[in-house]
Amino acid sequence: MNSIHFLLPAIDENLESIFRSNMASIRLRIGPAIRGLIEHGEKVTFGEVIVNPTDKVIITKIGGNNILDRQNQWLQQIEYAKLSGAKIFMDYTDHHLGFESGMSDFYRDVLCMAKAVDRGMVMGDVHLLEKSGGKSGEWKAG
Repeated sequence: MNSIHFLLPAIDENLESIFRSNMASIRLRIGPAIRGLIEHGEKVTFGEVIVNPTDKVIITKIGGNNILDRQNQWLQQIEYAKLSGAKIFMDYTDHHLGFESGMSDFYRDVLCMAKAVDRGMVMGDVHLLEKSGGKSGEWKAG
C-alpha cells in the first residue's frame, strides 16, 4: 500500500488550499511536507476523513472552530486507522506555547491510544524536511 494520510482541519482536496490555510503550521510546515512527499512519488491524501486504508497517519494541528467536535471525529478516524494496521504519527508543535487547551487534551488522548497499541513505542527520528522564512531563509533536505 505505502500511503500516507495527513489528518488536518477541513481543507478541500486541492493541495494549493493547504498553502492558503489560516493556520501557519499547516501553511508553512505541513504544506511543504506534503508537496515534497508527492514530488518524491509517495501516495499522499489529506483531510479530516481517512477514506481508504493507509500505512501511516500523520496527525497535524487540530485547531480551528469546534475543536471538541473535531476531537471526537479525529479520534474515530484514528481508531479506524489503528484497526486497519496504520502507524500513527503526531506533528504536535504547540507545546512551546506553555498553556493547556482543548488541543492538549486531544493529543494526550491520542498518546493514550497509541500506548494501548504498543506500550514500548518510541517517539523519535525527528528531522527537518523543509523550512522557509526566518533569518536563514529557505532550506530543503537533499
